Amino acid sequence: GFGSASRELRSGVPDRVDDSNTEQVDRVTKNGFREDWRVKSRRPLWDQKFNFAINRKFDRENGDRFGLVGALNYSNTNKSFLNMENSRYGIYNGDEDTKNYSYKYTDNQYTNDVKLGAMLNLSYLPAPKDENHINKYEFRNLFNQLGRNRYTEREGFQNISGYYDQQKEEFLYASRGSYTGQFAGDHRIRHTRLDWNAGYSYANKRQPDRRIVERQKDPGNGIDQYQIDQSFISRDFIRLDEHIASAAVNLSQPLNPSAERPIELKAGLYGEYKTRTYDTRAFEYKWDIGADLPQGFASLPIWEIMLPSNLGADKIHINDQSERSDNYKANNHLEAAYAAFNIPLGKFNIYAGARLELFRTAVTTYGNVSDKKRTYDYTNLLPSLNATYNFNRKSLLRLAYGMTVNRPEFRELSPSTYEDFDMYSLVMGNPNLKQAVVQNLDLRYEWYPASGEIISLGAFYKRFKNPIEWTYTDAGGSYIYSFQNA
Repeated sequence: GFGSASRELRSGVPDRVDDSNTEQVDRVTKNGFREDWRVKSRRPLWDQKFNFAINRKFDRENGDRFGLVGALNYSNTNKSFLNMENSRYGIYNGDEDTKNYSYKYTDNQYTNDVKLGAMLNLSYLPAPKDENHINKYEFRNLFNQLGRNRYTEREGFQNISGYYDQQKEEFLYASRGSYTGQFAGDHRIRHTRLDWNAGYSYANKRQPDRRIVERQKDPGNGIDQYQIDQSFISRDFIRLDEHIASAAVNLSQPLNPSAERPIELKAGLYGEYKTRTYDTRAFEYKWDIGADLPQGFASLPIWEIMLPSNLGADKIHINDQSERSDNYKANNHLEAAYAAFNIPLGKFNIYAGARLELFRTAVTTYGNVSDKKRTYDYTNLLPSLNATYNFNRKSLLRLAYGMTVNRPEFRELSPSTYEDFDMYSLVMGNPNLKQAVVQNLDLRYEWYPASGEIISLGAFYKRFKNPIEWTYTDAGGSYIYSFQNA
């Protein structure tokens, strides 16, 4: 699930290859990458899944208690999706009542997924002084790793400003890893309850050496064999790292603890700081018309084209297509505070409060001349209400209201572009996005005939301001997908 380091760019590849430097182009072309283009067929074993769990409790003579919960799981699975139609349509042919294809492909996709997960949670409960003083401490750890090895083959046609039969391949290995660790405490002193936590999380994405190969033939112009042309072989590298630090504290305090159903105050604070770096490299292959290459090499299988004897500055050579504008770094920090009251009034129960959030995001994008940093500041007061009327022990009427926000993610704000092979289109962010604000209203009748059973009848209303939507623009037959506020 971690992937081989051999897929990464070799250490001798400079931050930017000077395409006019013959010596550098020759060195990087021959020694900068792992060259493994062969497509192999195999019949996989059955899917493999292994799980291990442990749960232990330790009691000391002085009354202290320790707990341990651990788990380890692993899976290795394979799947194939065959004969998938992947099409894009142009303007409908009304005269003949038929579909008009801009692209019509058939995809076969083969995927091997490897997942590794681990959890280790430790708890400590010191012996209580009395029943009014109870403390609990926890250390929680969660780790996940996913590796995906995928090969996609595509065949069909393109009919944009001309008809071409096409074949395409994508060689993809991608991995994602995440770790979350958290210290937490829970303290009960008479009627007061206080809990807190402090945590750190790390996440990464690695996509080393994704390769895309494209072939075309044009029978109408006498090209009856699929051929690879200039820039039809590409490879790119993606590296993403994200760190999050957070802390929170919550208080629960009854205001009239001697009452049968006391009024309760709940309040808390939360803080979070997140950083991300995103780096990409992109390359294409080109060759000179007079290069000393085998006759008809452009029609050979890709593993016969990319032989060491065919690579070099005077033959098939690398061309650096990396754009600094496709990289970015970003951070955000959030400070929040909330207060709420739980108020019982006979058959009524009202829970009402508000949360104040101060949020700032900063995204820095890189340019050829200068870098650009944009900041986004939001201050939101988010009220909420949950009121119930209990007809009896088995039925109630509930009215709930809440105001929520949906803020743009780093990826949605960055103008960097990414080629999505499945959609054969570019995906890019939109630096002009605003946060979305949602008003939520819910009315529901609930009936509990017996333990574990519920029948409910409800209605809800939502009002969205500036919702963030997935959209696309048509760039002369090819699409660019992005995000916008509706």
